[in-house]
Amino acid sequence: MKNHADADTQTSRRAAAAADRVSAGGATAQAPCSPREAAQRQRIQTAFGIPVQKVGVEEEPLQGQFDVAQRVEDEEPMQGRFEAGGLPAALAAGVAVNDDPGLEAEAEAEADVVGANALTARTAVQRFESIRVRDQGSLLAQPTNTERQSPVQRFAACYTNTDMGYEDPHAADGYWHQTIGFVRYARVGGIVYTLGDGTNTGSIKHYVPSNWISKNLIDDHIQGKRRGEVHTRLTAILNGLGLAVPGYPVELKVGFDAFVSDAIDSISDYEQNLFRDVPSSGDGGGTTLDVPTDAGVLGRVEQARNALLRFGIAHPPL
Repeated sequence: MKNHADADTQTSRRAAAAADRVSAGGATAQAPCSPREAAQRQRIQTAFGIPVQKVGVEEEPLQGQFDVAQRVEDEEPMQGRFEAGGLPAALAAGVAVNDDPGLEAEAEAEADVVGANALTARTAVQRFESIRVRDQGSLLAQPTNTERQSPVQRFAACYTNTDMGYEDPHAADGYWHQTIGFVRYARVGGIVYTLGDGTNTGSIKHYVPSNWISKNLIDDHIQGKRRGEVHTRLTAILNGLGLAVPGYPVELKVGFDAFVSDAIDSISDYEQNLFRDVPSSGDGGGTTLDVPTDAGVLGRVEQARNALLRFGIAHPPL
């Protein structure tokens, strides 16, 4: 009881003193205050447009009526989730917030994998979106020699039997068992040629017409085959010809299409089957072999034809 009585007496004295000062002519001159208190006053004055005076009853603020930031600093930690002052002290001492090297290494490795997959998938999507199939009346129309002088790119879109509304008894077994029912493939512009034998003049030509190769690939190695079989067959042909295997995420449809597209491109434009030699016999609009006149070039491209024949893709398509 004594403590409560003393507190009531002190509060009454402060209130009486404040009332006397106000009745005697307003608030007294402000006592010196800390920079923090001055800043608080300035914020209030700016917000309400009135000067802030400091009176006796505010010199010892009541519990719960001081600045929120100060309350947070003074409160005891809750539920043991942090230690008061622990984080600033650790940072000041140069200790990392997450000081578990194992967790950091695991997170970095996972981020690398996710980032690489995202980048590869994005590349495939961009390629799929930027290259439009051009149907000029003939899906695999053979370009003229003049067109071959420009870089050539192509793109393939693979449609499963399910995509086209046909029954596929293997589809229930999963993605890799889906049957490719139709492939749309067209040239829309990139041939890489670095050889320099023969006269090395004129346009870039195919000894075995590229439309033979691409159509044989589609008819015999892609259409009517399951996804897994298509991937295995094209990978084997690329490896057999010494060509790079595209690194797209083939577990995604857009990545699988990009893989098929690049595989057809690489095989159809197999560099050993290419030459620049004037004159040559001409390919008859993609209906016959284009035979170079230089004996050395002819020997090289004939070897390339034999390599393609091993996979059944160098003959006139049906």
